[in-house]
Amino acid sequence: MQNYKNFIFSLDQLAIVCHRGLWGTTPENSFSSIQKAINQDLPIVEIDVRQNLNGEFYLIHDEYLDRTTNLFGNISNLSSEDLKKCKLKEGDGSSMKITDEQIPSLRNVLDKFSGKILFDIDNKNIKERDELVKFIHDNHYYDYVDIKKPLKNIDEAENFIEKEKHSKLINMIILNLEQNKINDSLEILQITKPDIVEINFKDLHSFIEVSNFAKKMGVHVWVNTLDGVAIDGFNDTFALLNPDKSWRILIENGTSIIQTDKPLVLLDWYNNQYIS
Repeated sequence: MQNYKNFIFSLDQLAIVCHRGLWGTTPENSFSSIQKAINQDLPIVEIDVRQNLNGEFYLIHDEYLDRTTNLFGNISNLSSEDLKKCKLKEGDGSSMKITDEQIPSLRNVLDKFSGKILFDIDNKNIKERDELVKFIHDNHYYDYVDIKKPLKNIDEAENFIEKEKHSKLINMIILNLEQNKINDSLEILQITKPDIVEINFKDLHSFIEVSNFAKKMGVHVWVNTLDGVAIDGFNDTFALLNPDKSWRILIENGTSIIQTDKPLVLLDWYNNQYIS
């Protein structure tokens, strides 16, 4: 799989996204968590990136290193030489167990795994987006990368399209239905004509209306079932207890991409329900 756009355009079954890689005994946002996702034939991995003092992009969710590494401080104040001393903690850092893995640079990750998996990049500092988009284009990584863009209103949608009209990246936007009125969300979809829309919602009926509209446009619908992001009935914790009232409802209402911290459980359930 070497071309993200071809994969998305031909998507005819559920695509499962590994949130920060397939972590657990391995660190989140690490080489090993990405390799584990590849080994399980999972198609998409979400990674978080931030720039350091030298302007290089590294895989890290938080602004500060404390939770996930053996170092302290803000990554924006640390040089690439400083980060060579950085060791990742196991999992999400809660065990405090230090591994031998270094915090990886985005360049090294994309070079190492080129064409092996699709990368959904969450740039945690929105001010760094322009440089990130340029970095991806300058290095010809765009065939297997997206950089999702949250859009709050119609003005932002119009500015986004004008600013990135020459981009070769897959066009992925995020709609938060609790911020966007339904009619505004539908208009944003019409303006941006994305390849993928991530829909975050608090009300199922609103989600279904926007999802159906997106589906008619040929837009693939992405939903996060992450605890702390999704509403209670559609988060990972509930889905593990009752997947038919969570994952199944999402799929049967137009969702073709699900991001989860339980990708192997979702994969097993989906294969038993829809593939076998």
